[in-house]
Amino acid sequence: MKWIMVPFILFSHWYYVPLESPANPVEIEAIDLHLKKTELAMTFFSLTDGEAALIQHPNGKNVLINSGGQNTKQELKNLLALYHVKQIDTVLLTSNKSCCMHNLEWVINQYSVRNLMSGVSATEQLQRLESLRGNVNIQTFSAGEQAEPLPGVIVEAIHDDNGIDLEINFLKKRILWLNQPKHDPKLYLPDNETVGTTIVKLPGRLTKEFVSEEVMKELDPQIAFFFPENRQEINDDLLEQLQHSWVRVYHNHDIGAITVKFTEKNYEILKISNEKK
Repeated sequence: MKWIMVPFILFSHWYYVPLESPANPVEIEAIDLHLKKTELAMTFFSLTDGEAALIQHPNGKNVLINSGGQNTKQELKNLLALYHVKQIDTVLLTSNKSCCMHNLEWVINQYSVRNLMSGVSATEQLQRLESLRGNVNIQTFSAGEQAEPLPGVIVEAIHDDNGIDLEINFLKKRILWLNQPKHDPKLYLPDNETVGTTIVKLPGRLTKEFVSEEVMKELDPQIAFFFPENRQEINDDLLEQLQHSWVRVYHNHDIGAITVKFTEKNYEILKISNEKK
């Protein structure tokens, strides 16, 4: 794991928390992931409300998935600063709900966003925002369509029902971003048997068919992530099945971030926690 400390002033203390050892947390001021040409980083931000995740490419470009919920602007600002983000090329919205787009206009203005990608329902709402007209390229992302927001990063909309479910592929790594609780498992199983599922971002509850042993075996996720607002509603059967399948489960109770740094052969996990003054 590579990270460095550089002078940077934030309004809170950040700590790198070792996941594989009992070492004490190390206070840090900023993070540089030193991404090589064949690497990628995806960071899940744990906010007090809503969803947001950051994809960082070694060419310096960034994609933000959703922009967080109410009263989280400062939290999001601090986290983006921690990861040296000064400009965001694309924002990908998975829903038109407040939990996903409450800070959207501020993010667009603050980080010079050029492109917005969203499902049908979110696009309809975006087109009514006068501040976005003519300033941002808005692309509707329908089920079955693919896009390449970053070189080598392929995003496909699997399902669109008042929110889109996504599949993100990079270097034979597969990431599923699921929003809706009622899923047909067949839609999400990998087409290629040699490509397993590295990460699943899950809603709190799923159908019994989806959490069955057979589906989990074929889906074969290594990491499952729940955003904080879902943690009180997580289906016990789902947690039990994930644990039975030896899946790492994360649902942070504290403001912070979990970064998955993908390398050509594997991945590394960094957990960042926050302690306010």
